[in-house]
Order: sequence, then C-alpha cells, then structure tokens
Amino acid sequence: MDVDRHDLRAHYKRKRIEVDGRADKTRRIRARIAQLLLRHPIGIIAAYRATPGEVDLSQLFQDLPDQTWALPVTTNPGQMHFRSWQWGDPLTLGEYGIEVPQAKSPIIDPGQLGMILIPLVAFDQAGTRLGAGGGYYDRYLANLDPTTPRVGIGFNCQQAEQALPSAAWDVRLTHALTEVDAFEFSTR
Repeated sequence: MDVDRHDLRAHYKRKRIEVDGRADKTRRIRARIAQLLLRHPIGIIAAYRATPGEVDLSQLFQDLPDQTWALPVTTNPGQMHFRSWQWGDPLTLGEYGIEVPQAKSPIIDPGQLGMILIPLVAFDQAGTRLGAGGGYYDRYLANLDPTTPRVGIGFNCQQAEQALPSAAWDVRLTHALTEVDAFEFSTR
C-alpha cells in the first residue's frame, strides 16, 4: 500500500512530539554528535534552532562555545542560506517563528561547511530523509559539496521500518544520529 509523503510526515511528526523521556534522549543524541565531531574535526558546522518536536541542540551550542556554527535563514519562498553564529551572539525571530542570526552575520558559502546537522521528520535504512515539506533543505543540499557529511538528527522512533518515498531531487544523508544508534549510509 502506497502512503503519500503528507501522511508519512503527519505520522512521524506525531511520533516525534510524543517522545517519552525527551530530555534524557536529547542528552544522548548530543553526546553522539560530540563523538562524531571528535572523529571528524571540522570548521564551520551548519545546525538549526529546534522547532517543537525537533531535537533541541541548545545545550550543544553552550557546551562548544568556541565552535563557529551556521544557522539557517529562509529568504525567498523555498530558499535558504546559512549565517555564521556563535554561542552568545544575539538571535532574532525569523520566518516560521524560528530564531536566526542577525542580518549583519556573514552568509556562509556551502563550500565552507565542514558538516551539516539536519532536523528530521523521518529517515530510513538507505539514508533517505523525510523533511518538513518545504523543500528548503533539499534545495540547499543540492548545492553542498557531496563529500560534506549530511547528518540527520532525530529520535529513534523516527526511523522508518519501510523505505521512504524518494524523488529525483532528494539528497540522501551520510549519517543519522538517534539516542539509540549512529548510522552511516553509503552514498554511492
């Protein structure tokens, strides 16, 4: 039986919101991110400010105050870029009620990123990602160097048991991190 992306998105968003023990699971996910960063020392890391239900990375930002991060800012309909940000720099309220770096913060070229942490709605065993549905990450990832690690961040309940639908424009993840496991996907 085929399930469309809209139904899948609603199903996994509901599971993500209903996560029990969120604080402990989030702490374990942040520890996995820190382990990955130790194995892959890099410069600028693209991350995100969490919306309701997403894994909150705020403590990770605090734990790594000297790290240069890049946070997403949406622009024209369907377009997104990343601006430089460090813990303690002021944020402003952006589109969709998400905190973003101030307009004076430099825009980061995709080639400058050492890694991108991507909030997930769902993912599967092949590294196919189901996002929020706006296509912002899909368009951005298409311009990212294919060797840049693309790391999905989510709770274990967001791992799909079946293959997720995939379109020609979808860019697969290289990794996914949950509170239970760290996945590495072949990108061939």
